[in-house]
Amino acid sequence: MKRVKPYLIGFGCTTPSINNANKLADIAKNILPNVLTIVGGAHVTAIPKKTLEEFPSFDFGCIGEGEETFLEVCKRVKKNESIKGTKGLVHRYLDKILIEQKRPLIKDLDKIPFPARDLVDISRYKIAYVSRGISRKFMNIMEIITSRGCPYNCIFCANPDYLHEVRFRSVENIRDEVMECIKKYKTKHITINDSNFTIHPQINEICKVFKDLNITWDCLTRINLVTEEMIDTMVKSGCIRICFGVESGSPRILKLSKKNITLDQIKKVFKWAHKSKLDMIFAAFMIGSHPNENMDDIKMTIKLINEIKPHIWSLTIMVPYPGTEIYNMMKDKGYIKTKNWDDYEIYMDAPKWRTDFFTGEELLKVQKWAVKKTYMHPRHLLQLISRIKGWEEFKYYADVGFNLIKTIFINK
Repeated sequence: MKRVKPYLIGFGCTTPSINNANKLADIAKNILPNVLTIVGGAHVTAIPKKTLEEFPSFDFGCIGEGEETFLEVCKRVKKNESIKGTKGLVHRYLDKILIEQKRPLIKDLDKIPFPARDLVDISRYKIAYVSRGISRKFMNIMEIITSRGCPYNCIFCANPDYLHEVRFRSVENIRDEVMECIKKYKTKHITINDSNFTIHPQINEICKVFKDLNITWDCLTRINLVTEEMIDTMVKSGCIRICFGVESGSPRILKLSKKNITLDQIKKVFKWAHKSKLDMIFAAFMIGSHPNENMDDIKMTIKLINEIKPHIWSLTIMVPYPGTEIYNMMKDKGYIKTKNWDDYEIYMDAPKWRTDFFTGEELLKVQKWAVKKTYMHPRHLLQLISRIKGWEEFKYYADVGFNLIKTIFINK
């Protein structure tokens, strides 16, 4: 900061990282008293006024998509103009906090430049995996998005309603970015970070791009957004992993959490995935995706995992992020016992909230019990070992497995 002397510093934050961003903003203002700071991301989008009230070191907040709002703020600050009237902004004005009009969503995603990856030391990212089974420690990976928005209304999702409108990048634009990643950074694998990749209307054409470029890739999607033919096409084009958001094995909880999928759909899709010889079939499950989930519902989830036999799965405890329907539901019931945003990042820790049937400590015990019931099954362990392709991949899984065993059996 002393060397560059920026006039504006931006921070992108989720809820668990907002406190650390505020500490960095404090440091910035101590070093450069005249610097301005702007925070963007899911947290400030959910609670813009409260964020600036709570964190005085943030001068502005960007609500929703940030490209156009942040660019306008940069131009106005550089020209020493007032930022009042900047759409999509929350800011301090005359001793008040002012929320400006919403900025229209970016309709043409192709006009957004590719990420300036040359400004980042990519080697620093090798210390962390991208997602389970996909690690930079043994793969040369870049991440892209092909769309924005999600039309669904799961009660635990932090996307505000006005960001639900789905917009798509063109196949040509996607191809150009992937080719840049290959040529500049020798990328061998692409992770697609869309919430629901298979909602893209030109998925077959995108698959052809990956096949023509001879590159592997992975994605996330919903159960109700794939067909058997689509999965086959994806696998033949180089897709090595699909992460399916399942959340629960209880029809009651799937309905209450507004997931809008059925057990029959789930079983059918996983049957297709196994038949296609997809290398990694990932299922994401959640404990507490509705506050009324009980032990019978969780047993149904374990039964479903054993029936559909994913290669990898997650069993996380739901986090009630501000702005979500489930947050408001639990707050109204007095279930959320913390006011510290750091508590919203949990990994095999007891959450600082409860549900109708479980305290935070009981949720953790249930999670560990469910992981033991599924991951520690001999069939799964043999299946996992048989799929390991090399020494680096073996070290990765050994490290993950050791940490999982230590967390479940040692850290009580």
